[in-house]
Amino acid sequence: MIKTNIYYAKILSFSLIIVLIIVAGTVSANASTINPIYPWSILGHDNQRTSYSQGTAPKNADILWKTNSIHAGTITIKDGRIFFCSYNETEAGLVRINCYNENNGTINWIKTFRWSDYWPPSIMPSLTISENKIYLTHGGLLYCFDASSGWEIWETSPTPITFGRILSDSPVVDGSKIFVTTSSGDSNAYCYALDTSNGKTLWRADLKGIPSLPTISEIAVLINSYDYRSGISYTECFDKEKGVLLWRQYFIDRINEPKNEEVSNAYQIYQLQSASKYQDTVFVALGSSVYALNHLTGDIKWYSIVSYYVTTTPVITYGNVFVASTDGYLYSLDQNTGELKWKYPLVERVTHSLGCIAAADNKIYVSTGDPAVLYCLNETDGKLIWHTDIGNRVYGLCVADGNLYLSADGFIYAFGSNSISTQSSISLEIVQISPTVLPIQISGSINPPRDGIVEIQWSVDNNTWYSKRVAASNGRYSDSWIPPCNETFYLKALWSGDNIYSGSTSLVKSIVFGGYKYAKLKADFDILRTSNDNLQSQISSLQNDKNDLQSQISSLRNDKKDLQFMTSSLLSDNQNLQSQVTSLQDEKIKLQIGTVAIIALFFIGTIYLFTKRNKS
Repeated sequence: MIKTNIYYAKILSFSLIIVLIIVAGTVSANASTINPIYPWSILGHDNQRTSYSQGTAPKNADILWKTNSIHAGTITIKDGRIFFCSYNETEAGLVRINCYNENNGTINWIKTFRWSDYWPPSIMPSLTISENKIYLTHGGLLYCFDASSGWEIWETSPTPITFGRILSDSPVVDGSKIFVTTSSGDSNAYCYALDTSNGKTLWRADLKGIPSLPTISEIAVLINSYDYRSGISYTECFDKEKGVLLWRQYFIDRINEPKNEEVSNAYQIYQLQSASKYQDTVFVALGSSVYALNHLTGDIKWYSIVSYYVTTTPVITYGNVFVASTDGYLYSLDQNTGELKWKYPLVERVTHSLGCIAAADNKIYVSTGDPAVLYCLNETDGKLIWHTDIGNRVYGLCVADGNLYLSADGFIYAFGSNSISTQSSISLEIVQISPTVLPIQISGSINPPRDGIVEIQWSVDNNTWYSKRVAASNGRYSDSWIPPCNETFYLKALWSGDNIYSGSTSLVKSIVFGGYKYAKLKADFDILRTSNDNLQSQISSLQNDKNDLQSQISSLRNDKKDLQFMTSSLLSDNQNLQSQVTSLQDEKIKLQIGTVAIIALFFIGTIYLFTKRNKS
């Protein structure tokens, strides 16, 4: 009996091992197909609405897979799963939340719920994925679902549900807060911050007019709004912790509003565009102009007038700003100056603010209205790489994990590059002398050795990545990098591949930099030392001036002594002269007396002689 049990135990153990091997092999096979590290988890890719993915992207229009017609809305992708809403004309009043496998387009799960009576069923809400939760708005309600099962966690309405009052699409999740805007088309428009755990309102801020989707920066919530009564557009910035207004910039379009109905409709569309943010700049497309604003003050850095009305939220890549206009062109502007780099003519204008332009891997993907044409352009010069007809209007264009996904004509499409089969690798080496010395040297190699552009990316949270580009020659690249602040940084290198080798991404490496504290102390010390040198120089100059003054005083004192001696001599000479004058005056008096005496004797003698003559 014991031997029998041991025998069955061995068989059971062997069977479990076989099952584990099969499961592991299946997981490994699936994992090797899709490496889900570059998600597109919100409409506009990220909380800054840049519509720019740091991953690779397909070089041709190969369709990897396509779903059946399901009337799908916009797409979000996270952790190897595609999420979107859809509706079925046979299921009146119901909306489906769909979760598909990113690798092959198979169904993971579907959740059905009733749509709002205040929202058209054909307009599907956009989903936001964060921390394995799905957030969406529909009508006046905000929902939270579990991303693994589709089960509802909570629903709430931060504002009374009335006809015409709706919550904005595509809520933004930042940490423990979720941000939405709401408007009823009248003067009452608000931005709400709610708790992600239960949907309770944390704060509410008043807006100037009909709001756009919210955009999140490091410290603030950014919202475009349009006051239809005054015709003035605004970009409003609120502190995301307490909802306090930080700044508000207003805009008056620089070209007169068009009168024909077609463009007037477009005029209403662009007013609801979102702001997008990259590093220290907020980009806003309002009317016929694109603006770059200082993210701390709202001051205008530059503006660029694009022909007619801009219909899309600015798409931001490294050094570029992309927008589409009602004139049927896609425009590329310089991110620092707003100057036009190039423009490309499209077969039809782009009709949606978000979801119709996506950027990745030095490529720009743009889809037009009806007829729907999908373009792939070179980001640098605007040259056409490929284009393909899709059918009807395209929604939810996004690039994730090396593939291009979109919703068009009720289908979900996955585009990839089947022609590339040869793998490559890229390394990243960081030479940091110390945590306080700048710059930091970065280098690496592409294997097999290839020429091209390597994108060096860095992040402080291993989630939001910034990048710079360097050239690789014969497989080697190198550059110097200056961290923007004191922080722990994560770095990686990305090569997009070529027509022979697929792209690759290096391992993520981390460094700790604290040089700005040292640099600040050193700068303060240098300032103090320079100030001390200046003071010493001033003291030396004053000392020289003192010596000069003392020399002048000594010279003046000598001159004084000479003057005193001369004065004394003159006084003595004056006394002698006074004495001589006195003596001369005495002699003068004596002469005067003698003269008088002589004259008197003369008159006496004269009288005597005259008298004597008369007597004789």
